[in-house]
Amino acid sequence: MSEKVQDYSTKNFKPEVDKYTSNKNKFSRLEFIEFISQHLEQSIHLKLQISDQRLRQYHLSPKGLGDDLYFLTESYHRQNNLYNGKYSMTDFITPKALIILQQKEKAKLIFEHMVPKNLYLSMLVKKAQQGILTYAEIYNVMMKYYYTCTVTKEEGYLLPSTKMQEDWDGQNSFYRYQLAGIEFIENPKLF
Repeated sequence: MSEKVQDYSTKNFKPEVDKYTSNKNKFSRLEFIEFISQHLEQSIHLKLQISDQRLRQYHLSPKGLGDDLYFLTESYHRQNNLYNGKYSMTDFITPKALIILQQKEKAKLIFEHMVPKNLYLSMLVKKAQQGILTYAEIYNVMMKYYYTCTVTKEEGYLLPSTKMQEDWDGQNSFYRYQLAGIEFIENPKLF
């Protein structure tokens, strides 16, 4: 029996929290974001204590924190028996990417942040450097912007890689995809 898959490409889409399930285990977005936020807060505060300026600058860069974010995402999925490969961790997947994943041609796929991570990680680092970053701020930012999608490499070329379009309202996390005409569905998390 096939499940109806919700189309998330509509303009007014608001994801339903705690609605993501796989055939193996239940995925809770609330628990996931709590886990990510708690550990990201620890990581940022530890990195602020690095005495070498260049090393601290790297570890607080979007690249350094982006690596932390990926490893924390993988850690959560492994700890909760949800990990079934890199692409099982994304929130969404495009229909074309799902076909490629089913054909086991993973080299043709990209693990994509729906809002480029440098945008929201930079906001967090700035507040941390000012001494005003809180767990609540991290949680709110991650809940609002941390969505990932498995896309084909061809679809990835349609997306601006490190920024949102100039007319982005700062609210719609799916705007880049909608403007590029890339449809996506809830990731069944089976591969």
